[in-house]
Amino acid sequence: MPAPIKNLPVLLGALRQESADGELVLEQNDGVRRLYFSKGELVHLKSDAAGEQFGNYLLRQGILDFPALSELLANEERYRLGEKVIQWGMMNLDERDSHLQSLQEQIMIHALEHPVLSWEWHATSLERQLEQDLQFKLQHRHFVWNTFQECHYLTDLLEILGTETDWRWEGNRDLVETLSDLPLTPGTAYALSFLSSDPISFETFLSLSNLQEEEAGRFIVTLWALGALTLTAGRLPLTVKPAAPAPPPPPAPAPAAKGSLPLIMPPRGAVPAPPKAPLPPLEISLEFDKITGPPEFLDVDPEPAPRRMDLDQGMMYSESPL
Repeated sequence: MPAPIKNLPVLLGALRQESADGELVLEQNDGVRRLYFSKGELVHLKSDAAGEQFGNYLLRQGILDFPALSELLANEERYRLGEKVIQWGMMNLDERDSHLQSLQEQIMIHALEHPVLSWEWHATSLERQLEQDLQFKLQHRHFVWNTFQECHYLTDLLEILGTETDWRWEGNRDLVETLSDLPLTPGTAYALSFLSSDPISFETFLSLSNLQEEEAGRFIVTLWALGALTLTAGRLPLTVKPAAPAPPPPPAPAPAAKGSLPLIMPPRGAVPAPPKAPLPPLEISLEFDKITGPPEFLDVDPEPAPRRMDLDQGMMYSESPL
């Protein structure tokens, strides 16, 4: 089985096509990032990488200074930082959500530009995963479009597109209408005309669109992650790692022998026992009602004494001495 592809733009396209629900955990060279999906669309991001927390963002933007941030974090009230800045009157709800949106975009751009060392997909309920996080409406289409355009490192993506020569994409019927709200350039608008219901490879698209290789690769995976393109030929990137096969059940124990039974047939390969000597013949005399033969086979008296029965006493006795 081929190894899973470790490229975030490709994984986003595959998850969008599969309408997946769950959490994508990325282990990258600068930290761990978690991306949450609902029906294949991004709804939230979290990061353990240094500098990608909301408090560090507010410091970099000059919205809070270090003493104010320390005071907010030292407060024992059980509220998150994003809630405290509203309660303390430092910003309103719209301003906070705008800053959270900018922070999420920074996390996404860093995730796109840093190599993925390993990843895990957890198909799970988002309600439990995000119940402790601040929720705001993340516009998946504009979010993906903006972050993909800001990403500057696409070397790994171009290598994958050049290797997967069997990949073919088809455009949705309403492709032009679904992208009408996005800032297309004249070059990308012209390239869009080659993405129809006819399957097309990246190599063919690159030669027809007049786009540079990096721009063509960025454009086609962006449309894939937006759900405007569908991969119809080639190996769909593996997003759900198969579970290891279950070990075979142990053999059933042999029933305990209750006793030795005689063998009806000798085991294969066994040497048969030599035949026994025939028994000597027995002779029966009908005239005297006697059995003659070798003495060892005779357990009766050859000349029995006459016996009499006393009818009055109901007993039988013999005249032979005891």
